[in-house]
Amino acid sequence: MGLSASVAYGEVSSGDSVTIDNPGGGAWASGSTLGLFLSLYGSNTEPTTPSGWQSVGFGHVSGGPPALAIYAQTLSENGPGSYTVFLPSSENCAASIIEYRSSLTGGWDSAVTPAFTTGGTSTAFSAVGVTAASANEILVCAVSLGSGSRTMSGWSSPVSEEAYQLGPAGEGSLYVADGMQSSAGATGNVIATLSGSAVGWIAATFGLLPASAGAGAGSIGAARAFGAGEAHLAGSGAAALGRTAVAGSGTARNAGTGGGIIRPVASVSATASAAGDGAGDVRRLAAQGSGTAANHGAGAGVPGALEAMGSGNGVALAFDPRGWIRGLPARAIVTARPARATSGGLAVRARLQ
Repeated sequence: MGLSASVAYGEVSSGDSVTIDNPGGGAWASGSTLGLFLSLYGSNTEPTTPSGWQSVGFGHVSGGPPALAIYAQTLSENGPGSYTVFLPSSENCAASIIEYRSSLTGGWDSAVTPAFTTGGTSTAFSAVGVTAASANEILVCAVSLGSGSRTMSGWSSPVSEEAYQLGPAGEGSLYVADGMQSSAGATGNVIATLSGSAVGWIAATFGLLPASAGAGAGSIGAARAFGAGEAHLAGSGAAALGRTAVAGSGTARNAGTGGGIIRPVASVSATASAAGDGAGDVRRLAAQGSGTAANHGAGAGVPGALEAMGSGNGVALAFDPRGWIRGLPARAIVTARPARATSGGLAVRARLQ
C-alpha cells in the first residue's frame, strides 16, 4: 500500500505505554527510514521522544483531544523487532510505524518545518502542504481523528488515493497517506473526505528526502545539511559520488566501492570521512573545529589530500588489494597523498611496501 515497505500497528486503551511489533516478525532493514505516528486521545501532552528517534512534531486540537505526535529515524543497522513508546498518562492511543526503504528516501527532511492543520466543522478535509526542496521527495500526511467510528476516503494529489487506516483505538483513530513529488516547490493541500458528521481532527504534513544512493554506473550529486544534521552519499559499482557538505554539528560521509570516485567532503565542527575500494579515487576532504578528516583507499585506490584544522586529526591510508595476510602487512602498490593537521592536530601518511 502506498510507498511503504511495511506498516506496523499497535494500540492501547487506557494504558501508559504502547508497543508496535514488526508485522513480519523480524527486524526493520538497515538504511530504512521509519516514521512513528501516535494518535492520542487523553492528556494533550507530548510524549517523551523515544530513544533513537527524532521528534518531527506534536500538536492537538484546541481545547481538547485528539493529539498527534510524529517521530522519525533512519536506521544505521537492522532495527529491533518491536518498539515500545511510553505515554504521558493513561490514555487511548493508536500507534503505527511505517517503513520507507533507502531506495526511495534518504530520511526525514528536517530543513522543512512540518505543517500542522486542525479542523472539525466540516466533513471536507484539507491539510496544508509543504514546499519540497527537490524532486522525488515523499510527502507524508498524518491525521489524528477524534472518533473511532469515522473513516476517510477520496484522497487526492499530492498524495496517493490509498491511505493507511491505523485504528481505531477507543475514541480516536489514525490515518497516514503519502505520495512522491515529481518536482520541487509547493506540494499543495492534501484533500480527502470524512464519513458521517463533522469531528475534530489534527493533521501534519512533512517531507522525506529523495534517495541519495546509486549503483552500477550511476552518478550522485551534492548532499548538504546545515545545522545539526547529517549528509550521506553512498554508491557502488562504477558510481561517481559528488560533494557532501555539512555545517554545524553534523557529519559528512562519502563511501564508494568498485570503480567509484569520491569527491570533496567538507565538514565544520564535525567529522568528514571518505572511503574507496577497488580502483577508487578518494579526493580531498577537510574537517574544521574538533572534527576528524580521514581518507581510506583499498586496492589500487589513491587517497587524495586532506586537512584537519583545530584539534582535529588528518589521516590518509592506502592498502594493498590483498590487505593483511595472517597478521602480516602485504606489499602495497598504492600511495597516500599529503595529510595536514594544524593547531594541535595529528597528521599521518602511510605507504606500505
